Amino acid sequence: MCVTSAEQAAAAVAAGADRLELCRALEVGGVTPARDVFVRTLNAGLPVCVLVRPRAGNFVYTPTEFRELRRDTDWFLSHGATAVVVGALTTTGELDRDRCAELVRAADGQAVLHRCFDELADLHAGLDMAIDLGFTRVLTSGGAATAAEGTTALQALVRRAAGRVAVLPGGGVGPGNVAALVRATGCAEVHGSFGGADPATVVAVRTELDRLAVTP
Repeated sequence: MCVTSAEQAAAAVAAGADRLELCRALEVGGVTPARDVFVRTLNAGLPVCVLVRPRAGNFVYTPTEFRELRRDTDWFLSHGATAVVVGALTTTGELDRDRCAELVRAADGQAVLHRCFDELADLHAGLDMAIDLGFTRVLTSGGAATAAEGTTALQALVRRAAGRVAVLPGGGVGPGNVAALVRATGCAEVHGSFGGADPATVVAVRTELDRLAVTP
């Protein structure tokens, strides 16, 4: 579950979340959270994955931006993050293989590919590269505005992954559509902020996922 504060993290835990992704500025797709917020979020007692994204906008980084990304990756991992949620693209709309490989190495394999994936020119080729690079999960809406709109593409990505990497549908996932999304795609996990970790919304999603034995 995606949260932006220690308070949201506590609410998510109370409502049954299994794992947290911490970021800030969800209105722009999320950027790197403040370090003090991360430290407080660890008190929630769940594994905390940290989004490391130096700015909003595209995912083609300057050398200075990438150095910042690397420094933040090292800091969060050395201070208790379970994983980092990262990614970088080339100007031609592909995963930046060299930079992504460096990030996966820095994370000792505990790296999740964020939704820069949805901007790839070829999602299937991108999935193959993500698997080859060693990402553990891929967050994606199937290249659409929402996961519900990208259901067909997500189904194909889950099948192509064949268990080699976890494909997590994200984007507009909630209690009203999560069950249909899981059944249609065959995914084993989902990703979302679920109303900003609103307890009632989270409980409703958790109830649906428990019926389907899927992880939020």
